[in-house]
Amino acid sequence: MMHYLECIQLLDYLLGKLHSKERVQVPVSVLEDLMTVISTVREKLAEETNPMLKARIDDILSCYTLAKERPNLINLTEDMKSAIVSGVMELRSECCILAFHYFQTHDFEPTAQIIPIMR
Repeated sequence: MMHYLECIQLLDYLLGKLHSKERVQVPVSVLEDLMTVISTVREKLAEETNPMLKARIDDILSCYTLAKERPNLINLTEDMKSAIVSGVMELRSECCILAFHYFQTHDFEPTAQIIPIMR
């Protein structure tokens, strides 16, 4: 199903917003994007029976809740950022595995948009 690829793309977007590969401070305002993306991914993967998906999503949402409980926080702490990035990367890995298993038995059209995601 194409929703696997959409989830991977959304999670890649989120990793970019979190500056996952850089030592850059992340403003707390990114948490709203985090919540939007994770909610969308949760909806798209609602039919999945893999318990690890739900656990990963719940972990990310608990990080969101803990960060929102800090009233005067301007930027995420390094620990908060690394915990969220780690959770998002693990969720992305789970989606990639699901996509791999799905596309082993189903064809897809290799368009310019899909090729980078499939790689």
